[in-house]
Amino acid sequence: MILNRRSALALGAAALALRSVSARAQGADIVVGAPNALSGGYGEGGRQVVNGLRIAVDEINAGGGIKALQGRKLKLSPADTSSDKPAQAASVTRRLITEDHASVLVGAHVSTMTLAAQLEAERAEVPIITTSYADSIVSKGYKYTFKIPPQSSVLSAAGLDDIAELYQTLKHEPVKRLAVFYGSDANSQAIGSAYLDLAKKRGIDVVASAALPSPITDPTPVIAPLRQSNPQVIILNLFTDDTILTARALRNLGIMAPLIGSGSGVTVKAIPEALGKQADNLMGTVAWNSDLPIKGVAEFDAAYKKAYPSEPLVPQEAGEGYAIGLLIGQALENAASDDPKKIRDAIAAIDMPAILPGGRIQFAENGQNKDIVPLLVGWKDGVLHTLWPSQYATAQPSLP
Repeated sequence: MILNRRSALALGAAALALRSVSARAQGADIVVGAPNALSGGYGEGGRQVVNGLRIAVDEINAGGGIKALQGRKLKLSPADTSSDKPAQAASVTRRLITEDHASVLVGAHVSTMTLAAQLEAERAEVPIITTSYADSIVSKGYKYTFKIPPQSSVLSAAGLDDIAELYQTLKHEPVKRLAVFYGSDANSQAIGSAYLDLAKKRGIDVVASAALPSPITDPTPVIAPLRQSNPQVIILNLFTDDTILTARALRNLGIMAPLIGSGSGVTVKAIPEALGKQADNLMGTVAWNSDLPIKGVAEFDAAYKKAYPSEPLVPQEAGEGYAIGLLIGQALENAASDDPKKIRDAIAAIDMPAILPGGRIQFAENGQNKDIVPLLVGWKDGVLHTLWPSQYATAQPSLP
């Protein structure tokens, strides 16, 4: 019998699936693969996802494992996708599926890496849960992808609208002049473009905008003209190191406008350590913060600091990772199986409390978490406070 290429690929995939099922049946542990950016510009955020995930895995194992599967334990298997090499993201994801026999995946933190890992997961029919933001992750009609944080477009809109509302409330005037600076990577450019489109729709004048290649050496020539254009708010969608350098340069030039970043670019401990008081009024839109007045957050905060005593701040990525770990544990209980297809169906049907803003996790048909609420957070005296929306605020915001 002569096989055409499509038939051969289908048979190869089926044989791979059979080998994976056999390998899973023989092992005592259920493998949670974690392909994440553990190095490069987003490496700290990716490592924090794994740290939070590990605490959840340890809690589940210490509590008797997966009871619906006779107490079988979870085994966390991290792998470095890099922050900028999609081919590496695809390769390590394939290895986690074919060699480690992961039943479920968590990754890859950076949207570009997730898009590569996601394709491998979908091909192998293994569910992947991500902390990445890009809208396109859940716009392709895939069935095995689930996304915890808000869409990138939703975060951008929340960041601009929240600061505009705060500005109106505290300064008694609307935001009419905006500057937007973003990184040269695809995700940062997409977010930067979203801010520019939003500003146009809201009638806000963009007095300056530029893509800054990373690593930034000296942003001064680009940002110095802001002293004349006098923006009321400045958007910085950059890697953490670039955010620090640009924020310091702005403050040294006497430009004191509120700075709005996104995600791990503004929430990590390196920000107040490097900037000190210059970090005040550096804000960002995020999917989680450690001061949230939600059941379970304080307990996780304490557990994280006990596990990582050198980490004074519990970042959003760790909170998301922990929430995902508990989600996986519940999905395994509901599925009563380590079969990725059954786990996928259990995740799709999940409706459970969570330490995330919104208080629960449920997924829409496209895999987007329906309950998540964007947060506006900001630094003050070395502490990252939730500022908005009001039901989660833990500090009174102020503006220069």
